[in-house]
Amino acid sequence: LDEKGHPLARKAAGEYVHPEFENLTPDELKRGAASFDVDASLIGLSLHEPFYGHIIRHFSKVETAAIPTAGVAVSNDAFMLYWNPLFLGAYSSRVQQGIMKHEALHLAFQHCTTRKYEPHWVWNMATDLAINGSLSHDELPHIGLFPGRKPLKEPVEPRAKAIAELIATLPVGLASEEYYSKLMSSPDVQEAIKESEEFLKALAEALGKMDDHGEWGDGDEQDGKVQADVRRILKEAVERADSVSYTHLRAHETVLDL
Repeated sequence: LDEKGHPLARKAAGEYVHPEFENLTPDELKRGAASFDVDASLIGLSLHEPFYGHIIRHFSKVETAAIPTAGVAVSNDAFMLYWNPLFLGAYSSRVQQGIMKHEALHLAFQHCTTRKYEPHWVWNMATDLAINGSLSHDELPHIGLFPGRKPLKEPVEPRAKAIAELIATLPVGLASEEYYSKLMSSPDVQEAIKESEEFLKALAEALGKMDDHGEWGDGDEQDGKVQADVRRILKEAVERADSVSYTHLRAHETVLDL
């Protein structure tokens, strides 16, 4: 990572840069990335939160600079976890594990294995609201979307600002589909949908983006093998988890009928 690769330089070049990178120097980013050990982080998660650890251990882990944050996807019937060391290395071990929990819940809540909703950027926000509302604020990046709270970096664009105010009124504990419905009922969201794809992308990033959903399917249901694998993994995860953790999750999203 040289000065040209620093987030501020990339931002000046028109590239998307995660807002929480902007205050870090190139040396700080390099040190964080070099010190981050994904295996150690996942071992810690498995020891302290076996429900999430069991799910994550079924992902193939891919270190990449192709995405600025982290993300999960299904590729050729395999579960994939992509992560950028500059992103994860910028956080404490608690937040690193919180990000892994967030990614695990995308699979548990079937966000990356079933038909996605359009427009995708609204569905992205809805899924993140459902997940982040079930986790503690202090174990996730501050830039993340949380129901009942305005984004910490309040957007300037009028429609983005209005959507941020709507998010601040949303209750915790809804399913992704319910958040999607409430977002889609907003006139400001409907106005934004009429704009260009570039505008929508910029708007979503201004509101808060902590992971990447770009590798999710193009609308088709995943095949029976994938669904069976998800069911098996979740059943095993529940057997390893304490009842309090799983009951808490069931209060936030309808997962597979196990």
